Amino acid sequence: MHDCPRCKVPLHGYEKRCPSCDTPQYVSPEYQNLDDNFARPKTNVLPYVFFALLLIGFAGYFAYQYTWVGELFKAEKNPVKVLSVEESRNKIIETINNDFKSINVEYKCKYLNQGKEVPLNSPNSIDLDIEAKLADKKQRDNIVPSIKTYLDTAKVGSIVIKDLKSKATWTYSITQGQADNSDSSNNEGGNDANSSDNTP
Repeated sequence: MHDCPRCKVPLHGYEKRCPSCDTPQYVSPEYQNLDDNFARPKTNVLPYVFFALLLIGFAGYFAYQYTWVGELFKAEKNPVKVLSVEESRNKIIETINNDFKSINVEYKCKYLNQGKEVPLNSPNSIDLDIEAKLADKKQRDNIVPSIKTYLDTAKVGSIVIKDLKSKATWTYSITQGQADNSDSSNNEGGNDANSSDNTP
């Protein structure tokens, strides 16, 4: 090996011209019979590979953040949607039990379809008819929000809460497909966008 006499770049001895300054070089005797292609400097592909990977990464990030492709990856599977109708109804009853138990209030719940009482596992949609003796009318505010998650899969059409103490009745109409996202209403403390208060 030797250095280029002009630019001092280290050379191997087979280069006919300096790859840095293009100055003609002395070729060592052992390399004089080599093919010219051997002495040609090899191209370093690593910068091109790095640039390609960087470009692919940027394109992927852009697609993930701003296109429908990203929406497909971001969409989380709703665990509630995999529950059966009966499982969702059982979740509702369990939640209602816990809610009334937390405020020390006994209640009765009927399952109705077109005004007629049906079993909880009825394949048709049902309405919940709840009777309780509330110490404060506002205690019913926590009932509907706590079960909204399960209303769609449970096929619940409406919820009626009757307060035996104040003789008030609150009806919550559930729109299928919108139960999870229904907005709160300030209708006498109602908690569903389609609630109505029939307080005497």
